[in-house]
This record gives sequence, C-alpha cells and structure tokens, in this order.
Amino acid sequence: MGTNALAASSHLSSTSTRQHPRFHLRRAAKTHSSSSLYRPCRGTFHRGRIFCASDDDENNNNNKNVLSFLCPLLKLIGGGDAAKPRNRTLEVATSGFASIARIQYGKTVLEECIQRRKQQPKLILYEFEACPFCRRVRETLSMLDLDCEIRPCPKDGRFRKEVLERGGKETFPYFVDETSGKEMYESADIVNYLYEKYGNGARVPENYFTSTLITGWMPTLFRAGRGMTKYEPRKEGFVKPQSGNIELFNYENNQFARLCREALCELELPYTLRNVGAGSPKRETLTEAGGKSVPFLIDGDVKIGESDEIVAYLFEKYGGGYVPEKQGA
Repeated sequence: MGTNALAASSHLSSTSTRQHPRFHLRRAAKTHSSSSLYRPCRGTFHRGRIFCASDDDENNNNNKNVLSFLCPLLKLIGGGDAAKPRNRTLEVATSGFASIARIQYGKTVLEECIQRRKQQPKLILYEFEACPFCRRVRETLSMLDLDCEIRPCPKDGRFRKEVLERGGKETFPYFVDETSGKEMYESADIVNYLYEKYGNGARVPENYFTSTLITGWMPTLFRAGRGMTKYEPRKEGFVKPQSGNIELFNYENNQFARLCREALCELELPYTLRNVGAGSPKRETLTEAGGKSVPFLIDGDVKIGESDEIVAYLFEKYGGGYVPEKQGA
C-alpha cells in the first residue's frame, strides 16, 4: 500500500475561486474550540477550488512513514479469505479490545447535541475502516449524532477515483457537506468544521487530536488491518449485484458494529451510517425500523440485527460467499 493510502491529507477546500492562495484564510486545524481564529496559508488550485496546506504536514509525513511499514505487515497477518467463517470468540475479543482503546470516544452523544433539533445535513465521507484518521471523523459523527453517507475506499477501490477527481489527491479521509457545499481533506479540519457547524456549542474534547496519534492505532492493530483491502470474490463466475440503499444503525465504538463496517468496507458497499449512540434522540428511528440494538442492517427488505449474521449475509450476497481451497495439486 502506498504512503498516501491511510494518511489524512493536509488540505482544506475553499468555496472561493478568485482569492489568491497566498492570501487565503482558513480556520486553524488545531483549534479546540469554536473561536474565530484564522490564519494565512499557502495553497493550490484544483478544479476551480483552493486547497490549503496545513501546519500539520510534518506530523502527517511522520505518520505516512509509520503506515508504509505497518500496512504490508497487517495485510500479511490479516490475510486469507475474508468470507471464510471466523472464530467468533476471537473476533469479538479483538474488536472489544479495540473499543476499550478508544472507550471515551464515539459512544455517547454530547449533551449539546441531544438538545439539537435541526434537520440532518447531507454528509458524505470517503474513508476506510482501518484508517485511524478516518476513525477520528467517524467518532466525531457519533458524538455529534450525525448520520453520514459512507463511500468505502479500500486499497484499489472504485471510490478512490472520485476522491482524486474531486480534490486532486487520493488521500483519506475526504469529506463532503452537500448542505453547505464544503469539501475538505485533513481529519483535524473536518472535526473542527463539524463541531463548529453542527456541535450546537459543544467543544472538541481536550487532547482529542493527540489521542489519535497514541491510541487511534490500536483498533487497526487489534483487528490486523481488517477494513483496509478490497475483497476479491473467489467464486467462479460470480457477478456482484448492484447494492441498493443499505443502512447501518451504529455507533463508532460498538465492538459488534465494527465487524459490520469492516465487511462493508472490504466489499466496497456504499451505505448510510445511522449513528444512534447513547443518549441519541434518533434511537426511536432504530425501534421504528424494527431494531432493538446496534448493529442493525437494512438492505431493501432484508433486516438483520446480529453482527455475525450481517457479515455472513454481506459476503454471501456481495462477495460470492466462502469458497474452500481445493486440497492437493
């Protein structure tokens, strides 16, 4: 995997097309509050938009070096047929350890957002499950009680081309707010934007960005890079069906929901992420849909509420199912 595969980019888009990049101003990526702090930045043009370089470039470059080493190693350790029936105890345990590593994030809706009664914005996130910087954004979406359309971008995935066309770089996460027209790279910028735009006065948790660099890697390591690589069907003659409007009721730190997101990512299935963390007023929508807890998957007329059944269903329908290797020469 290339060095850009997992790292967050250091660019933020602007809606202005006339302002010279040298004098373009944007919100500081590291601010932990909604105060109006802006700073000048250098930038480049792509498709009529200005993308600005972040002061986090040096840190991101260091992260790319780590990722360049880890990605092939994780792929080797976590290799094999992803559709193969799994050891349930091991799956739940490793995902549980991953949740413990980030236990304070992506589980409970912030009080300010419980009180928010605004219509849900139209958000799109290009990401892949194993990426710690993508995880940072998904945690924020859960804590702010925001739904989002997920367009999975595993290695060699088809949605990566969309990111390249829209922003000029194939780096992740890439975020689109169709409600406001904003598009941006760089997870810290995305998080700050979401808090300012939809946080209803909530503040980014103290030391949140630093925590990603310390414990944000743990889920990726515990899960041996699952949700990183595109799944190639092994069933002869299998033709992948077109997916419909898949929905997944979830919150980021749920150990069982993680297993489902990994499968959706590896199978490149776009879906609507319905975040219903603790305290979410949207829990009613889960009940109305027929679910009792998360994860809960809806795919057309199909509704499933157990993670092992969800994973098996997804790989069977969209991956051709498990094909045992032939014994002997």
